Amino acid sequence: MYPIQAPLRICILESISTETVQYPTYIAPYLPEHYCEHHKIALESLESQLAELIAKRFDVFINLCDGAAGSGSAGIEVVRYLEQHGAAYTGADEHFYEPTRQQMKDACKLRGIRVPNYAFAGTETEPASACKELNFPLIVKPASGYGSVGVLKSSKVYSLAALEKEVQRILEKFPGALIEEFIAGQEFTVLIAENPDNGLEPIVYPPIEFRFPEGEEFKHYDLKWFDYQGMSTHSVANDALVARLRHMAKELFLELKGRSYARCDIRMDAKGDLYMLEINPNCGIFYAPEDAGSADFILLNDPAGHRGFLDLIIASAVQRKDLAMPQSLGQVRPLSAN
Repeated sequence: MYPIQAPLRICILESISTETVQYPTYIAPYLPEHYCEHHKIALESLESQLAELIAKRFDVFINLCDGAAGSGSAGIEVVRYLEQHGAAYTGADEHFYEPTRQQMKDACKLRGIRVPNYAFAGTETEPASACKELNFPLIVKPASGYGSVGVLKSSKVYSLAALEKEVQRILEKFPGALIEEFIAGQEFTVLIAENPDNGLEPIVYPPIEFRFPEGEEFKHYDLKWFDYQGMSTHSVANDALVARLRHMAKELFLELKGRSYARCDIRMDAKGDLYMLEINPNCGIFYAPEDAGSADFILLNDPAGHRGFLDLIIASAVQRKDLAMPQSLGQVRPLSAN
């Protein structure tokens, strides 16, 4: 792995969210030999906060700021500031930060990845005409977004009247709506990380399957953030299926020029066909073990665990910064052993 100095001075950045529930971030316990500071960034004071932190000359920023455009929370603004000041940071860059669902669909098409049949609706598009070739049941989501924001249990619809109501609800808060055929079946999630040793071969972790409590079929906002105890995760025993899931995640990550890490959500129908639902750059991760998120569950089942994942994304961040600097600025020492 790309060598980095140890111990490191690490700054953990987290946005003050106005859209999603915030659970305590759990990173420092995985990095006992490093010095860590944790700072919450407010959008209104972002520049002054980051200027002060950059002046402290941290070796790397673990950037968990994930505010969406227009959300009122710090997000891509943090990425731009860190980039402009030559800081080493984990997480998506400006290009990969928040791909729209249209960009995801386009990338899937270029790589031959199957997606549910879909249409987009805007303020001037009638839902009936937008989805005249789609088959019910359908699911309605914001055209761009993350964390199941805007997705309710009522987002799955069975009639034109219900569809029109859901599209209207979405368009009152978001600039566009994605309408796609609902894929009944199993749901899987795959974590993928940039490989500091070979950018064309990202590290794809073994997928897990999500199983929903009775009466639930998909991750809407309340189920994801409040009632998640009813969901369960399971390793995928079928090696051929694991290989297919990992391949899909890798191809989409590469097509979108993925950076640092992301998580892909994939559905399998009764025929065994796989459908890419979406990719989530800067996905939720590093929650406390008792509140583990999707990516955390994957790492809890990986031999290297969260520490190995942190080593990967930190090495990629430091390497990227070092490659942008003159060689004469000094050498670095290997990572300490786990």
